Amino acid sequence: LSLHDALPISSAPSRVMQWEMTATPVTLPFDLHPAEVDERLTNAFSKGHVEQGFATEGWLKVDGQEYRLDGIGFKDHSCGIRDFRPWHSHNFLMVMSPEWTAHLIMMAAPDGEWLPAMGAVVGRDGSTDPITHLEFPRLADAVGGPITSRLEYTTVSGASFGYDVELIHACPITITEDNDNIK
Repeated sequence: LSLHDALPISSAPSRVMQWEMTATPVTLPFDLHPAEVDERLTNAFSKGHVEQGFATEGWLKVDGQEYRLDGIGFKDHSCGIRDFRPWHSHNFLMVMSPEWTAHLIMMAAPDGEWLPAMGAVVGRDGSTDPITHLEFPRLADAVGGPITSRLEYTTVSGASFGYDVELIHACPITITEDNDNIK
């Protein structure tokens, strides 16, 4: 029995692909770890949880067909052990402008109660304006519905933002207790 024989065979056809992408930071990295956090989230973010927004340029070629990758990208990285027991689900959103990035997160406790909004608007200079209020509908299905909705948030400085939004892509994942992502 060879290793090839022991591996499962994909039912989908294989495709040749190539890509090239450049990601330019819009702002400095932001540690989402709030200074004071609801006790139900004490270990949800591990020892650090870094977010950063990027402007992207590039392409992806599949079987000779080229797709542009121009737009936005983000870094979402945590380190250390995470404890998912105190929370049930979350919505994470990132809004980017040429001068700032808004990192927005809503988390639900196991009973479904929404916890206080977290995040901040981060300026190019690294300044942060923490989020005090966030309204966005809970995602209701595996493809990210609702497809259109309203996003509103307010910061400590009193700045208010509001957008009509349209979902154009979703990436639902499940995170295991070993912190593995299943997409």
